[in-house]
Amino acid sequence: MIKKIISLFLALLLLTTCLTACNLGVEKTTDESSASESTDPVPEAYEISVEELSNYIIVYSANATADVEAAASTLSSAFANKFGVALKARADDFINMSGEIVVGEYEILIGETNREESAAFLSTLKYKDSGYKLIGKKLVIAAHDFYNTAQAVTDFVNLIRKTDKKATVFYKSEMDQTEVGSYLYGSMTLDGADIAQYSIVYPDGAAFEKMLANKLMKSIAEHCGAVLDVVSDAEEISGRAILVGRTRRAEGLDALNVADGKALAVLYDGDLHLCGADVLGHSRAVDAFRGLYEQGEQAEVLALDLARIVGGDG
Repeated sequence: MIKKIISLFLALLLLTTCLTACNLGVEKTTDESSASESTDPVPEAYEISVEELSNYIIVYSANATADVEAAASTLSSAFANKFGVALKARADDFINMSGEIVVGEYEILIGETNREESAAFLSTLKYKDSGYKLIGKKLVIAAHDFYNTAQAVTDFVNLIRKTDKKATVFYKSEMDQTEVGSYLYGSMTLDGADIAQYSIVYPDGAAFEKMLANKLMKSIAEHCGAVLDVVSDAEEISGRAILVGRTRRAEGLDALNVADGKALAVLYDGDLHLCGADVLGHSRAVDAFRGLYEQGEQAEVLALDLARIVGGDG
């Protein structure tokens, strides 16, 4: 009898141990599963409903050309004709009674406005690219120049005309579009670095050198699409620089004697110096540098070779 009781006790003990082990196993599996799953919500792309269109204002740059202003007016008319909603259009420097610039929550931004959304979209575009993109609640229609900006607005107006009048959603991010321009080079490098890493710097207050700097910026942009910042040497920059004329960053070049009218293009202390003893020399240096790529053949990457023009006369 005692043996039967002991046997029964051992059987019950074994059964309890098995059940405990099984429960522990289930709990461990559940914990690992929970750890592998993300609890963060997946953000949904924002969309503009037809109903909320009336909240929007069309905003263009204060220095926009007549073509861009006309495009903004055409855009407003397109909304009125299709949805019966007449949107107001105004410059980005519009101020209220308190003298503050008015920045609305619902805006359709045309071109290079003073809004951060315009800058964000343009930073993704090369020089001849254009398009439109929904950023938060703001719709950006832009390009780097006024002509292509007006063309982008025309493309968007055509999109409005094709929209179903019975649609409840006017626009969603899946409709974002970029029209890619054509360039001679996919990219250009200078001293082993992408040309896009450079800024173009001119002496503060020097009107002629500033003109040369902008001329060079546009030339580079047209050939490879990279849009370089153009700033005076009174501003701080990070990274490399293409220096036009005798800037404050060119003090180490004083020992290099350049005759009047002669050009110098040299890499010095991480920067490219395009200069001479006078404005004629500065101009010749810029033209000589442009000559390295403006007459080239199409290529995916063009590595610029400065050895051809160092100390040259353009």
